[in-house]
Order: sequence, then C-alpha cells, then structure tokens
Amino acid sequence: MGKNGFTLLELLIAMALSMLVLVVVGEAMRLGTGAVRSGRRSADASERFRSVIKILDTQVQDMAVLSPRGGQDYTFTGDSGSMQFASVYSLWGNPMGCVWVTYTAEPLENGQQQLQEEETIIGTSIQRQTVLLPAADSISFEYYVQDLKGEKGEWVDHIDADRIGKEVPYVRINFTYGKKEIHMTIPVNVQDSLNKTQAVI
Repeated sequence: MGKNGFTLLELLIAMALSMLVLVVVGEAMRLGTGAVRSGRRSADASERFRSVIKILDTQVQDMAVLSPRGGQDYTFTGDSGSMQFASVYSLWGNPMGCVWVTYTAEPLENGQQQLQEEETIIGTSIQRQTVLLPAADSISFEYYVQDLKGEKGEWVDHIDADRIGKEVPYVRINFTYGKKEIHMTIPVNVQDSLNKTQAVI
C-alpha cells in the first residue's frame, strides 16, 4: 500500500477474496437450508406414515361382522390391490354406526402407488374418500387364512366372501420405498368388533 491508499492490484485482490468469501457463505447457507427442508420433509413423511399405520390398525381391529341388508353383502373381502370390510371406526368420526371401508393401492403415472381410503356410512349414500399415502414404490395386501380349529393356515393374496369353514385372523400390508420394505401385520379382532357393533347398530 502506498502513501495515498490502495493500489489497483490490491483492490482487485481484496474484491476477489470478498467475492470468494460471499460465495462460500452463500453456498453453506443454501446447503444448510436444503438440509433443514429435507429433514422437515422426512419428519413429515414419517409422521404421516405413523398416522396411516394407526388408522389401518384401528379400522382393521375394529372390523364388524354384519348381515347382508338392502342387497349389499358386507363380508370382508380383498385381493393384493384392495380390501373391503365393515368397521365401527370411521376416519372422520361417524355417530351413525358402522362404515363400509375400501382401501385401494392406486397406480400413479410415474409407476408408484398411492394408498386411498374410501368410506360409506352403512344405510346411507354418504361417501368420503381421501389419499392416506401419496406415494410409495409398491403397496400390497395379504391375508392369513386358516380353518376354524386354527390348525392349518397360509398367507394368500385374495379372499372372497365364499370361505365356509375358514377365518381370517390376520391382515398384512406391505410397503416398499426404494430398497426399504415395511410389512405390517394386524390382528382381526372380530369378537371385539361384534360386541361394539351390537352397541351401535
């Protein structure tokens, strides 16, 4: 530096260093903000998944056995892509009694699937539906079928209304996210559901 101030070279060097520092700080802030957003998205996705698991668990465990009425058979049925059953638990809260629930693994354009839940209040035309999980690589349902003595059983990907002498004590829902697989097995507490159904119908 001369007697009267900085030389042009010194000013250029100082400006270059300042710009370098600003670029480094800006990039660090961008990465930090991205990490925070990614963490929030991951936390939100985990919380949503836990909520969906709780809903599935409650509705299946509160499954109800109803006799046919109005030409509608309310027997628990399902295949690998969907399942239908009556439940005393409604996602939206139903003071009118049981709901007919349909879970569907709907395909998306990108090859993934979303889990959709639809409810119809039994005895009415009131129907509601929502997407519980917006995206997973795959979603499927399985059913443990055994004889009434509980001696022989197997997991199958399809059950229909005609299963005399058989019961379905467990339902399994399979989720795949990339290389991560999640298998959720839910007991079907039909006896509990029958007791609750008698109280609300």
